[in-house]
Amino acid sequence: MTDIQSIKETFWKIWNTFSPQMIRHIVHPVILLLVVGTYAFLKSINFYLGWLYLIPVMYCVSIWCTYLAGLKMEDPKDVPALVVSIPIKNKKSKDAKLKKAPKVNFVEASQVCDYVADSRDVSISIGEKASQPENKEGLHWLNKSIEQIWINKRAAVEDIVLNVVWPKVKKILAKLPIKIKIELYSFSLGLVPPHFRRIFVHEVQQEEDSMIIDIDLGFASEAAVKVKIETDVIPRVTLLVDSVYVDVGIRIALRGISKHPPYVQGFEVTLLHQPEIHWNLGDLARMANIAFIDRTIRKLINDNVKILVIPNKLSIPICVVPLPRELGSIMNTDEKAYSESGRIVIPNPEGIVRVVLEKTANIPPMDMTSSLLYPSVLFKSPRRFFTEMFPSKKSSDPYAVVRIGSHEYRTKTVYKELNATFNTTFDIPVYCPLDQHLEIVIYDEDFNTDDIIGKIIERLEDIKDNYSVEKEAKWRGLSNTNNTRAYLKYLWISEQIVDKSSNLDSDGLLAFSCIGIYSTSLCKPKISIKLTDMSDEGHYLTDRSWKAIMAFKELKEFTLSNLSLGLWDLFNLQGGMLRLLKDDTTISIEVEDSLEREDEVGRRKWIGEVAIQHIIERGEEPIELQLSKTYKKKQSFVNKSVKKLSLLAKTMLGTSGGTVLQSEEEESMKIKLQCVVYRDVIKS
Repeated sequence: MTDIQSIKETFWKIWNTFSPQMIRHIVHPVILLLVVGTYAFLKSINFYLGWLYLIPVMYCVSIWCTYLAGLKMEDPKDVPALVVSIPIKNKKSKDAKLKKAPKVNFVEASQVCDYVADSRDVSISIGEKASQPENKEGLHWLNKSIEQIWINKRAAVEDIVLNVVWPKVKKILAKLPIKIKIELYSFSLGLVPPHFRRIFVHEVQQEEDSMIIDIDLGFASEAAVKVKIETDVIPRVTLLVDSVYVDVGIRIALRGISKHPPYVQGFEVTLLHQPEIHWNLGDLARMANIAFIDRTIRKLINDNVKILVIPNKLSIPICVVPLPRELGSIMNTDEKAYSESGRIVIPNPEGIVRVVLEKTANIPPMDMTSSLLYPSVLFKSPRRFFTEMFPSKKSSDPYAVVRIGSHEYRTKTVYKELNATFNTTFDIPVYCPLDQHLEIVIYDEDFNTDDIIGKIIERLEDIKDNYSVEKEAKWRGLSNTNNTRAYLKYLWISEQIVDKSSNLDSDGLLAFSCIGIYSTSLCKPKISIKLTDMSDEGHYLTDRSWKAIMAFKELKEFTLSNLSLGLWDLFNLQGGMLRLLKDDTTISIEVEDSLEREDEVGRRKWIGEVAIQHIIERGEEPIELQLSKTYKKKQSFVNKSVKKLSLLAKTMLGTSGGTVLQSEEEESMKIKLQCVVYRDVIKS
């Protein structure tokens, strides 16, 4: 009797060590697994034996579930999950004959995915922390409000587009250098309004004075547009576009939040991914067989939208926004304030992601080949020629693309190789890793469309947390493949601002923005900033050149000032980043003017250089640089004669266009930049 009492005390002592969460999430599933497994085993021996076992067990299970329902659940943060790892038997291994027993481990519930990913064994987890379902009811009121507004204001918006917006668009099209006529016959937004799918506010560190909001917006509409298009290449064709579908993700970041008016220094707008835009061509377009027009329009949209996809962004300082008089009176809006606001436009990089891709293995054959394509094989090996005569998949032409947002880098193609060696390093600047991903995609190069072999996707936040110290390269499997692997490694490199009293003694980053361009004549600039090409024959890929958005206006001066004055353009709100190497000494600046002059051949280029050390010494002060005028084409007698004949022919045909500009004496151009230089900080 004493032994039974001691056993009971020991049992309850052990049982009381289990928390209610462990009983519900670990013990309960194990008990159910044992009950079901025992029933299946007994039933396989004898059918009636299984049922005799099941009747009393069901009574015991009902009592157990009643006990389980009465448990008071506490905060489940510290409840571990049970992970059972079953070793995989590898026939090629020297220890293949040795039997390894399954391992049982208790792992933190939120770290189960990382634990399983690092293990090569088959794992079964119980008690893993599941992600909370998204609360879509919170957006119901917003979507319902948009629906009501859409019903009442849709007709008014359609009328504004047809009678106000479209006439202005026609005037812009008439000024283009190419002949393009578009007549808008009908425009309808449809009855289905756009709706918000997700609004998510990111958690940032307490010391950061910012707020980041992600918005997913969908528009599966019945919108329809009927137009007639005529260009120099395309005859007059009627297009009917309907069933428009748009899926876009937008990130809005508020910067410099404070408790004093105007309470925020500025905000940033960027697209989280390339928007999905689809439409259906109506019957008239299909009958005209103009699918190539459809492809061209899609490509133009994708190319122009790409400049706004993360990490590209538009930054708008609050001091340039037209504000009510009461709020504007308490703000400092002098020239110095606008210069300082330009620093908000400069990207603030958190670090650099370094990817070292050494090689790949077991790439599946994707290309059809035959010995008939190589007649010389007949003389070298007749047997091989006849055995490989029939077309079959023998090899691939792989290359790798590393992508973060809209920034992507491509390696050289390794032809006819299933185990390709790349030995390529990628350095990718990152200014905000939140909810961003690194993609490594292996393609097979073809004549028409390249095929995807497989890909690796990593969260930038995981790379920042786990790879701040350099580690050895290791094999990683590619998704959508059987056994294709890539041998690579990651490294997160932090950045630190270089003090103006020191030098750049290591690799780093240059972040910048254009405050203004000042010219003595009308111009339509497109800015390029470059560093010396040190690509190492394709084995080192990074950002060494940057191009701004081309200006939409024709002005003498473009400056970051109050938006209501109209002296700004989109490139004033756009910043950029370039990878600096230790040996870099200067940066090259080039401003191409898109406006042509009657007495000049080709377009103008204004060029200049500035020393990196000079940028460091200036600190927070902007840099003004006088540019020198050059031309894209040689100003020779022959080229000028051809230009005059071309203008004469256009005049006779009546296609000369609008006002023709003439060059002026003593023309000049000056550019004003805000720059910050960073140096690499690698943890040892």
